[in-house]
Amino acid sequence: MKKIAFILLLFLSLIIFAGCAEDKYPPVESSEEEARVVISLKIEDKEYEVRYELYRALFLNRKSAVDGGNSQVWAGDDASRYIDEINGLIVNDAVEIFSMLHLASKIGFDPYSDKANYDVKEMFEADIESYGSAADLSDEEKYDAYLKYLKQINHNYSTADLLYRYSLATEAVSSYYRTEYEYSKDDVKSYYLSDDCARILQAYFQKGVKTYTAMEIYREKLIGISNELSLAAEIIGSSSANETDLIDNGVLSGIMVGKQSLSQRKYSSYINEIFSLSEGEMSDIISLENTNAQTDGYYLVYRLSKNDEHFETFYPAIANSYIDNIIGGILGGMENSLDESKSFTEAYTQISHKDISMN
Repeated sequence: MKKIAFILLLFLSLIIFAGCAEDKYPPVESSEEEARVVISLKIEDKEYEVRYELYRALFLNRKSAVDGGNSQVWAGDDASRYIDEINGLIVNDAVEIFSMLHLASKIGFDPYSDKANYDVKEMFEADIESYGSAADLSDEEKYDAYLKYLKQINHNYSTADLLYRYSLATEAVSSYYRTEYEYSKDDVKSYYLSDDCARILQAYFQKGVKTYTAMEIYREKLIGISNELSLAAEIIGSSSANETDLIDNGVLSGIMVGKQSLSQRKYSSYINEIFSLSEGEMSDIISLENTNAQTDGYYLVYRLSKNDEHFETFYPAIANSYIDNIIGGILGGMENSLDESKSFTEAYTQISHKDISMN
């Protein structure tokens, strides 16, 4: 699980750009309704706008998790409670996007520069061609089919454009901290040995794969395995774990997790459970909801010990965790600042939640 999981995994196949009128696939202007600002977010000297089109996309993609498939709740006596709940999720998603854009700007990357426009434009054109390659379609037909696909996933041109500038910003931030940010092996060692870093084995099942009762039985089976290498092998064979995360070339490796490497807004129960464990202890069943389709589900975590041999053998992975923890800490602070600044505009009061749709 990474900080960027929700946005990047949902829209991995889309690349959108802000181009010019003569482009083969010209940008689609948002309607007046779509472009109205419904939430204002501020940090330092910058203001970021959540337009209705983004609010709509986040609302529709979060809706079923909140109302359980019963759309009547948005007009019922308890509607305000549901609206408050989904607004919390929407703001979490929005501040995740804009904190990354803000951090990218601070390290010197402009997601709206001419270079960024050009790069995204090139990727967008390649994606459109790929999307329509299965059928003998004209450029216009390919583009029309692609825009219809955007609508199916509750997005329009503008929101997709935003998400892919977020993607560029994410790449720039990751590259900067991994290639330009200065740190020493001693810095990584101090992090590794601190209470801010945990080494774990993890069994994960996506939502719907196992029931809670089945997870309880599975947990008892894992607890009965006393040898840690055998425990890792069992997790690899029975869950969706990545083998090298747990055993690498026959050696027990383990996943490195920093206290700040994941968003406390979405993963607090997961992080808190990990760091409450003693070495050699198995967690209770951890249930994550409303994160994203790739991380929602059930988790069992076993906390491993840390030692000099493991540090030397797996230093690159530990250094990556160190950087993830630094980035996560910075982004977490920015997200909190953006959240604290949030202001719902007059245009927001005009939203009828029961009527939000892509029609």
